[in-house]
Amino acid sequence: MFFNKKTNSNVTLKKGVTEKVGATVEWKDSGLSYMDVETNTSVTKDQNVSKKKKKPNVQVKEFIRDLIPNPLHDYESYNAVFTLAALTLEEVNFPNILYNRMPLHPIAHSSGKGKIEEVTFYKQAGVSLEYFIDNVEIQSAVSPNPKSKFVQKSNISFTVTEPFSIGLFLQTMAIQAAKASSDGNVEYTQAPYALIVDFIGTDVNGKIFRNNNLRKVMPIQMTKAEIRANQAGAVYECTAAPWIETPTADVNNQINTDITLSGKTVYEMMQVGVFQMMNFMKFNVL
Repeated sequence: MFFNKKTNSNVTLKKGVTEKVGATVEWKDSGLSYMDVETNTSVTKDQNVSKKKKKPNVQVKEFIRDLIPNPLHDYESYNAVFTLAALTLEEVNFPNILYNRMPLHPIAHSSGKGKIEEVTFYKQAGVSLEYFIDNVEIQSAVSPNPKSKFVQKSNISFTVTEPFSIGLFLQTMAIQAAKASSDGNVEYTQAPYALIVDFIGTDVNGKIFRNNNLRKVMPIQMTKAEIRANQAGAVYECTAAPWIETPTADVNNQINTDITLSGKTVYEMMQVGVFQMMNFMKFNVL
């Protein structure tokens, strides 16, 4: 491509500068050819566009955790062994101590009595009684529901078999609950208990193997026990709830008497004034 050089007296050009007025162009020697100027201009535009499109650097942290091995793989074969026991005041407040020792007042065992001391009056007659725990089932409702609202609700059910007798399982519960209490005066239907599970089995060499780190301690409160008798003895259908869910029971969530609350706001009716909820609760009116 060729350009005709023309002179325009209205345009003043400086050396090394190219200006454009109308259709008249005057080129001066800048040391660059037309192709050099065009190429340099295009590179500059690309750089400006790339700077505009460039996104800020974002540092992404990647957390990598090793897979936790299944401790049950250390067993060649294993079985879940359950223990039902009455809890003392210390065991209720600090249930972690039961991970290192057995409870002081056991009641029943899924594999038989073992070292559980006989506590019924039949001990004096030389009769050895055993209670067997079977069919343990734990159900948890982790989502809001009409019954428990927004509180997590769990239901624990199991069966206790009393061979060749009837009614002594409840007597054993009452005796052990009284021993576990500080003064011996306790209602065994409302006393705290614990359902403990251990995993006992054999290793690859056929030896008895037990991992105490796998023990699970569940403090519970008995809610129902239905009994049925057959030719082998008595079977108790037991239902329990976790001890920490005791405040959510109906007996603790219902108002037994009529009360009158007054206040301009909900805060005044609950916390401030004479006729407020906290005042009635302090004087055990509810």
